[in-house]
Amino acid sequence: MELIGDDGDLITLRTCMIKKEFVEEDYRFFLSDSAEVKSYNLDEKLNFEAKIWVKTPELKRPIWAKFLDELTEEFIDELKSMSSSAAIFVKVPEKGIIIFLFGYGRHLINQAYIQRDFGIKTALNCLDHKTLRSIDSLTLDDQAVQKRTQASRDSNINTFGIDVSKDILRSVTGLPKKGVPYNSISGGDAYFGFSKKIKKNELFDTAREIIEFYNKDDYKDNFEWIDNIKRIKKDEIVENLNGKLIAKIKSKDINNIHLNVPEILSWDQIDGFSFTRNKSNISPTLEIENYYNSFDSSEYKEERFKQDRVFIFDSQNNEEKIPIYKCIYSELIIDGIIYVYYNAEWFEIDKDFVANIDKSILSIDISNITFPEVLKSNSLIEGESICFIESEKDYNLRASIELSCHNLDAKLIRSKMVSTPIEICDLLMQDKKLIHVKHRKGGSAGLSHLFSQGFVSAETILSDRAFRISARKVLKKVGADLELIPLDKFKSENYEIVYLVLGFKDDIRKTLPFFSKINLYRTYKELTQRGFKVSLAGAGFTISN
Repeated sequence: MELIGDDGDLITLRTCMIKKEFVEEDYRFFLSDSAEVKSYNLDEKLNFEAKIWVKTPELKRPIWAKFLDELTEEFIDELKSMSSSAAIFVKVPEKGIIIFLFGYGRHLINQAYIQRDFGIKTALNCLDHKTLRSIDSLTLDDQAVQKRTQASRDSNINTFGIDVSKDILRSVTGLPKKGVPYNSISGGDAYFGFSKKIKKNELFDTAREIIEFYNKDDYKDNFEWIDNIKRIKKDEIVENLNGKLIAKIKSKDINNIHLNVPEILSWDQIDGFSFTRNKSNISPTLEIENYYNSFDSSEYKEERFKQDRVFIFDSQNNEEKIPIYKCIYSELIIDGIIYVYYNAEWFEIDKDFVANIDKSILSIDISNITFPEVLKSNSLIEGESICFIESEKDYNLRASIELSCHNLDAKLIRSKMVSTPIEICDLLMQDKKLIHVKHRKGGSAGLSHLFSQGFVSAETILSDRAFRISARKVLKKVGADLELIPLDKFKSENYEIVYLVLGFKDDIRKTLPFFSKINLYRTYKELTQRGFKVSLAGAGFTISN
């Protein structure tokens, strides 16, 4: 069977598109430097401009073939395979260049010249939003998490559990909507795929058709939220932003720049942090100011940004190091656009989305409780100045005495609704305020854990009677009124969830990193929908004697 025959064979095609600024270049310009290819011209009867490039085939043996040879003590000649790769460049005047890829054809193309959002945008413009079969997404949270979710039948986006406040849609598969002349459709990042019965003289019209689908904005009818957060893939923009970030670090600017560990850690086991060239100066919190103190700004260059490490020390004398460029969190505003640097990638945040998040965060009340400040002291040990900050455990004990409330820190209760034992809260007030406490060390990771901790506790108390039975036993042990958590007829509107961040002196609503704001916004929305009140509080440092 011909690949594209006169009879109109049903085939699956995978395509990408050249960036507009490069469309006048010769086709060979777009091939990777290592590609060994042979070119073919199209049939002269086909009245459009195109070029076929085919990779020179090469017989290869798989890595495991040698192991089988050794087992048999002879060369197994049949263990050879040959892969085929081809690419057809079709130029549509005044529109662009579409590349049809076959086999491993994508490896023939220099990725720097292809339009990065072509695949996902074209697919969303073509899809019937009720026929989705699979979703690939990237969640921006404590760390970037990639997920693939599949449905057993045609479904809409709600089936896949997408969080529009922090999920980036990477790829999607489904069926075409009415009027789209394709069969199954797939699209991810730069690549758009579909199946279609096609004749060879229809290739040009198909290329033009694909470009027209890409240029539409139909996706906004059902997928407008994908524009909330966009990963920046243009090399020139990334290079420019990297330069501004490095200049910001070099000048030791502390505005809108934080350090954040992009991994899940057991924060109660972390003793402190330090940096390259200042490794022995350990601080209990991860602060950008401490990083600035580790280098001379006049010597700071891009090489140092790539080479510097954050050292993490735990209570078991274990040591871990992470590149500083993966721990930097920064927000830059350029020409009114907010760019966020997170886990070594740049994202552009939609203006309206930012405004809505900020407005929602400012609607959260500040707690009317006056919390004691966190004790801080400096000691000279073996010639090194070591900063000591009061632990959460010690703070909770002291605060419970000063505020005349109950200390429930580390008093864990099991529930069938959650995978691990949880606390009711850290501090429980007589007026039914459930206070959850966390140091700000570790940046957004620790804060996200704080917000999650409060939500899981509230949800479990509300819906799990067996948990309330166990909670009342804990209350009895600390001498608290059992009706602070009634066994039946629990009314969420009588309770306030208070998030207390140790180390934040100013209004926490205005100083949170952007992705922490998103996590807080989501938690606030879910708690208030369940009837709980929510408030925020901070406790600054005070020097102890």
